Amino acid sequence: MPSLTKPETTFKQILEEMGFSVKFFEDRSPDDSESIYMQVPVLSYLMDFASPKKKIAIEIDGEYWHGSAFMSVTASQLRQKLHDAQRDEELKKEGWTIFRIPASSLDRERMKPRIIKNVQSLFTTK
Repeated sequence: MPSLTKPETTFKQILEEMGFSVKFFEDRSPDDSESIYMQVPVLSYLMDFASPKKKIAIEIDGEYWHGSAFMSVTASQLRQKLHDAQRDEELKKEGWTIFRIPASSLDRERMKPRIIKNVQSLFTTK
């Protein structure tokens, strides 16, 4: 069974508190197309969370790979950001909506209402 990072586990709990059914993509069945899946293959990429039916992908961006708004970015983090931008463009061309959440924001209780609001708007407008 695949495993989740701490920020992914936190976000999964938020989704479940919001009433979403969340499961690993490999555990999907034909009758649960409304679920949000974890570790979803899309094109040649693996999305942290996604609703294939609605073509919504949610990525949790950890500071190690993506840097922080409060620190300078390393060369490898810059490469990752460029790779992510290219990936997001490819997915958008295929009709996907991409939403990125900085992992550090999941540790801040004051950010939770904003995250919930943004996720709700993603699923009510699609």
